[in-house]
Amino acid sequence: MIKYGAITAGVLALFAALFLISPPAEAQEFPIGFMERIFGPTDVNGLTGNSSLAAAFSARGNLTVLRWPSPGYYDQMSFLTISRDLPRLGALPNAGSFAGIYYVDTGGRGAMSWLTEDPWSTVQYYRTEDSDVLVTEYLHEPASLQVTEESFVLPDADVLVRRFRIERDESSPVSSARLIYFENFAPCLTRIPQFPVADWLLDGLNDHALVYKPREEALLHFRPAGVILADLIEAIFWDGRDLAAAELDRCLGEGVYIAVGSDRSPLAFQCGHQGMPLAHVPLLPQGAYYDADDGALSGHIFATGHASGALAWDLDLEESGADEVTVYIALAGRTSEALELLNGARSTPVQVHLDETEAWWEGWIGRAVLPDTDDPDIIRVCKRVLISVRNSYDRETGSIVASVATQPPYGEDWVRDGAYIDYALDLAGYTDMVTKHCLFYADVQRKHCSPLRPKGTWSMNYYTDGVEGAPSILFEIDGVGIQAWHLWDHARFIDDPVEREAYIDAVYPSIRLAADAIVRCRDPLTGLECYYFNEGAVWWVQDLYGATAEHLGLRHAIEAGEAMGESEEALARWRCRLEELEEAIFREFDHYGIWWPLAVLPYEDPRMWEYADWIYAAMQPPLHKETGGTYIAMDTLSLSHIWQGDEERLKMVKDALDILVKEVPTRYTDHYGEVFVPVEPEGGGEKIFENRVSMPQLWTACLTYLTAMSLYGPWR
Repeated sequence: MIKYGAITAGVLALFAALFLISPPAEAQEFPIGFMERIFGPTDVNGLTGNSSLAAAFSARGNLTVLRWPSPGYYDQMSFLTISRDLPRLGALPNAGSFAGIYYVDTGGRGAMSWLTEDPWSTVQYYRTEDSDVLVTEYLHEPASLQVTEESFVLPDADVLVRRFRIERDESSPVSSARLIYFENFAPCLTRIPQFPVADWLLDGLNDHALVYKPREEALLHFRPAGVILADLIEAIFWDGRDLAAAELDRCLGEGVYIAVGSDRSPLAFQCGHQGMPLAHVPLLPQGAYYDADDGALSGHIFATGHASGALAWDLDLEESGADEVTVYIALAGRTSEALELLNGARSTPVQVHLDETEAWWEGWIGRAVLPDTDDPDIIRVCKRVLISVRNSYDRETGSIVASVATQPPYGEDWVRDGAYIDYALDLAGYTDMVTKHCLFYADVQRKHCSPLRPKGTWSMNYYTDGVEGAPSILFEIDGVGIQAWHLWDHARFIDDPVEREAYIDAVYPSIRLAADAIVRCRDPLTGLECYYFNEGAVWWVQDLYGATAEHLGLRHAIEAGEAMGESEEALARWRCRLEELEEAIFREFDHYGIWWPLAVLPYEDPRMWEYADWIYAAMQPPLHKETGGTYIAMDTLSLSHIWQGDEERLKMVKDALDILVKEVPTRYTDHYGEVFVPVEPEGGGEKIFENRVSMPQLWTACLTYLTAMSLYGPWR
């Protein structure tokens, strides 16, 4: 197999140049267009998962992200966008995984029509507001065909279910039809520390082989952990042997194995090379997408390298005008495990799977603490926020990715975001999830000094296993301060005194390390924090945000230290630095920050109210579709705290929240991007909001939930 070598080095150099040496004019538009111009636009509108397997879909029903064995890594899908100015955002027509219908009309003319392309129109939504089941309705008006797809991941098994119901209207010119399911997976076991591009940008180097297993009537797409040469794959599969799963385990070993099958026997199959549009090329089987053009798959049994596959079934639309096919996609670390998951899933009626999945999610979200309001939109959106967090949570380590999206690559646990996400979970009543997440942060904190990585600090973000995820230039002192607050504050949500004491004993050493790091991060000339890296500015900064984050962290570290019997020497050092920092903030800045929970002044201070009025005025252009906006919910959350007791002003914040809830989220699926922009809808009319950058973006979503809880209660 090809090694990364010079290709990887070149890619790293290119992205490093774009990310770190961008001119100020580029950085000023961050993050409205900057991140998507570097990494490509996000094509995600819906999400389903089980905290091990996460599947994300475009609004047109394309499976664009498939993360396993964790929402934090790896993406197993071959899908790459380039620009919002291009069709399909620049993705190739055979990128992703989707279904199509080959139909023959009454005149004997045949046509292949993929559901993700025109003339199919789509509507996508969740089955209920308590549900994780994503429904996509496809309509082909010229052929009078309608397809309803229900996609969901089994709560207790790493299996994605895609159930297709095909209906033909009585007026349809279609005489016969065939469903073809196409997959372009890219099994991956590679991640690059501090540069999260390997599992989506380098798919051509990740993929290994695809075979059809007649015994199980399934495609098996895989990448072994070790290198297995193409001639060995040929020896295993080319001579027509259908080895048992146990024998394949012995030959192939551990790795990533994706088994694709259905609830009925396929009529035909194809394994081909992903980019091979031409048929009849020796030793290079035609790519499955192109092979399906005439509706007849060629039946090639295996392909090595960057491969794609397809399965086909004839549809019986004569008597009832409707037929149904369910596709199962199972992922595991061995061949036998993947095939066992597949066979187990399809041995149970799909309706049973659907009912059990719905019941699981209804039970999980049913215990959530929600805003005390009768506004159904606020309740619905807040439920979706929490369900999205659960789908982005790793059940093994407790880490939570900022977004499962790969473009931009936010599929890591961001230390700053995680504190706010955890606070939302604490308010919602999922304290056990937060405890596990906090222990993850305590574990990954830097315990020793190394060049450019001071002791007691954190990286910008982490993969699920604790490896640093993105370029971390020195450290981000705001994350250190926020984590010192977060680790201590979470303890008050733990009701059981024994569990609370055990938790505090586990995290207090991290709080102490963070406090000492804040003391060391000092500018001797101003008394402010030292210059630090902030990816929000894309350059070195010394700012109010970092200073108030240090202030927040020290306040809570002192409180924790007093409760834990910390030495007077350490407490005196922390108090001295806190006093110096506070004096520097008042001296160096003309306002003192209103952002919750970073404010230095009490919220009732008149200076806070004066600046709050300015913040409220600055929110109006994006909320009223004059400009794009990002993290407006941080402002609404802070204003909801500052203006407590002033009903007139709180009404203004509630009006802003109404826009964030009723107009900003993705239509029918209620997800947020990091950015929203006003756009004119097709056909003209009043501008609407369009979400961009890493949907579903959890920090933005959780800030909205926190605002609703602050305005309507209960706020604990």
